[in-house]
Amino acid sequence: MSRRYRLADYRRQANKEPFPLELDDERVLMIPAPSTNTVLDVQATEDVREQLRMLTGDAYDDLMEAIGEEQGGVLKALMKDLTDHFGLGESRASRT
Repeated sequence: MSRRYRLADYRRQANKEPFPLELDDERVLMIPAPSTNTVLDVQATEDVREQLRMLTGDAYDDLMEAIGEEQGGVLKALMKDLTDHFGLGESRASRT
């Protein structure tokens, strides 16, 4: 008997909670899990800023206001945590 593969099972397994990022002013940015289209778009670009914009969506401007002047290691650690949280593997920013 062959195994059955069901889209509903993949949805259930992939369901991730939003990524809650607490800022220094105690606001919490809730970054939702990216869609399949977003993941494909992220993989198609080498522009790390654009990857971050795609992954964080509506939270991007507030996030950049908070981290824009930080050292690059902050971005690297954040991208690693984002991709780990959503089960996406490594981003280009988390590898550099």
